[in-house]
Amino acid sequence: MATMRQWVYSRLAADSALLLIHEGRIFSARGLISTPPFPFLAIDFSTSTDELTDVAWRQIFRVWVHDEPGSYDLIDQTMQDIRRVLVTGESEVDMLACRFSEESPDLRDDGHNSVTRYVRFFATRIREGV
Repeated sequence: MATMRQWVYSRLAADSALLLIHEGRIFSARGLISTPPFPFLAIDFSTSTDELTDVAWRQIFRVWVHDEPGSYDLIDQTMQDIRRVLVTGESEVDMLACRFSEESPDLRDDGHNSVTRYVRFFATRIREGV
């Protein structure tokens, strides 16, 4: 069974439309020490809960899209592609559902000297061994 992190990374890395934009530049948001070439994606895994049932759990995560200061057009299109790739309509092996939660407003990241936005998801997975 793939981890949640592996599932997200593999889906984002395998999509041809996204690959044309980020060219494999997908990083853990907390692991970035320096600024990679633009545009790039940064994934931020947040709270995981076991509140659902004994057989399923939920993971909250965000995918940040960073680009050079200026227009948000590329970011907006990329966010639509990310939603298309990650939101599941049917069960996939151990993934019960990955649902869109929200999109951020236009933001600026002074640390990376970029414009950025994020899209947040709630993913529900079957527990291992169930």
